[in-house]
Amino acid sequence: MLRKIIDNTLPLTFGVLSIMLVQLIDSIFIGRLGIDALTAQGLTLPFHTVIIGIQVGIGVASTSIISQAVGSKNAEAATKTATISIIVGVLILSLLSLLLWLKRPFFLSLFGDINNGVSGQGSITTLLDDYWSVWLVSAILGALLYFLSGVYRANGETKTPGYFLILASTINLILDPILMFTFDMGIRGAALASSVSFAICILILVARVKKKQWFCLSLFERKTFVYSRELMKMAIPTTTNQILPSVSAMTVTFFIAQLGTSSIAFWTLLNRMEMFSLVLALSLTMSIPPMVGRYIGEKNTTKVAELVTSAARFVLVYHLIIAIVAMLFASHLSGVVTEDVALKTTLTYALLFVPLSYGPLGLCMVIVSVFNALCEPQKALILSSFRLFIFYIPATIIGVALGSIESVLWGIFIANILAGTTAWFMFSQRVRDLNTPTEYCPST
Repeated sequence: MLRKIIDNTLPLTFGVLSIMLVQLIDSIFIGRLGIDALTAQGLTLPFHTVIIGIQVGIGVASTSIISQAVGSKNAEAATKTATISIIVGVLILSLLSLLLWLKRPFFLSLFGDINNGVSGQGSITTLLDDYWSVWLVSAILGALLYFLSGVYRANGETKTPGYFLILASTINLILDPILMFTFDMGIRGAALASSVSFAICILILVARVKKKQWFCLSLFERKTFVYSRELMKMAIPTTTNQILPSVSAMTVTFFIAQLGTSSIAFWTLLNRMEMFSLVLALSLTMSIPPMVGRYIGEKNTTKVAELVTSAARFVLVYHLIIAIVAMLFASHLSGVVTEDVALKTTLTYALLFVPLSYGPLGLCMVIVSVFNALCEPQKALILSSFRLFIFYIPATIIGVALGSIESVLWGIFIANILAGTTAWFMFSQRVRDLNTPTEYCPST
């Protein structure tokens, strides 16, 4: 079982890692255009977080339903849900993007006075007017690529999406400097590079899927409403589940800011390192659910327990190894990411113990995705709420109240371990009655 998990997860891991690296390089290229361009890009991040939350919420719901339908040999439910999810997802995000474009002066006014660039050499609003429309198109195309990848994963092709994420990243990396600097398109070129890379991958995936009969164009039937209702019934809590971490991150950043600007800088660095550390856990949340869904559809619940147990051991052992490496090379790693002496000292201290809690945190992420795959998004939402609002945020508040970033780090360390423990307890309770039908996915 472990070999199967690794085979299905490894391409996704490299794909997700390549996307993260390209996003980082994107910021470096944009940074060369000046601080105003970097600020303009940063102002889109809150809106992009909402778009990604909706995108992933609908994608998780559709993947769970489709994989169970495939496992139970219900071709109609699988093909109709796949088609509906893409149509509904693209339509919702297109309407949201249109609203963001038409009302952009209002949304940008929420950030205060941004008309004068930070450098004093230009208007950030002018940059955003040039960048916003192309960025919104790239966001919609990125969502469409994600929806298509979800259909592939739900039908058992978990490696293909990983390969295409790598392809999209490679094309993006090649086009970025060409469009931004050679053709002098500036920040607009970065968004256009993303759009072109996504569009190319979408066309190839669509061409490949034609022979597989994974979609159904006969939607003018009564059952279409039933499948749509089931999809939205599950998509609402899964979307909420995706948006909660963003709300949590903003809340925590607000409290960390009380400790001073140096603490914010440190927190940003630590979060970036945490993001790269958790790339395997993130990949598992995409590769494990389709496998769980198919086993449930086949009524093979023994395999579900075996699969999740193997995944849990894998993520815990992997993060233990990462933590040991971080401990041994803490000083060297800190020196690589920052030259500031104070930041380096605090980061070295954090790397001595905080990564030990990433295993339980990764386990919690995987169990949340398993509950979604079982078509129980409400349990997934409860678990995420516990992790963020019972453990993570209170631990941060207590640490800030104690007056030091070190106290916050110990609070986060304990919170992550409690989150992992709670997740495993909830799954252990659920695994005893896996044969009990769930209230979701009845048509599969």
